Amino acid sequence: MSDIDDTVEVGPYIGLAFTEHVYLELSTLFDVGDAHKGWIAEAGLSYMDTVGETPLSYQLGIAVRYAGKDFNDTYYGVRESDATPARAAYEGEEGLHSIAANVFLSYQLHQHWNLVNFVMFEQLLDPVAESSLVKEESQISVGLGLEYKF
Repeated sequence: MSDIDDTVEVGPYIGLAFTEHVYLELSTLFDVGDAHKGWIAEAGLSYMDTVGETPLSYQLGIAVRYAGKDFNDTYYGVRESDATPARAAYEGEEGLHSIAANVFLSYQLHQHWNLVNFVMFEQLLDPVAESSLVKEESQISVGLGLEYKF
């Protein structure tokens, strides 16, 4: 199978605050780097708050992703020429990509610096989950970082 080139994705983002703590986020990313020539959209709902008077804040979120045919085919497709007995041919289709739930924690170290981490559970959905490249439909991601706010 051929490698997938690096790319650049750009697109609109809208965040709506329903209350002081509840947010709706909508985004779409389009490939402008010519790797997949596709797009992926996400809608998410989050609850954000701080833990009392401490420098610790958290965010609980859920999201759904929907992707175009070209995106799904690039990242999950298997061409006939690349098929093997253990890797069936698969052509990506437009459709639901995944649903996700996440927990994000941020601890303010200084006025501009935060220690951040997250845990995300993602469930791949059909048609993506039907790809022979997908061995586990459920995925867990964990991240830790240092954030600087201007």
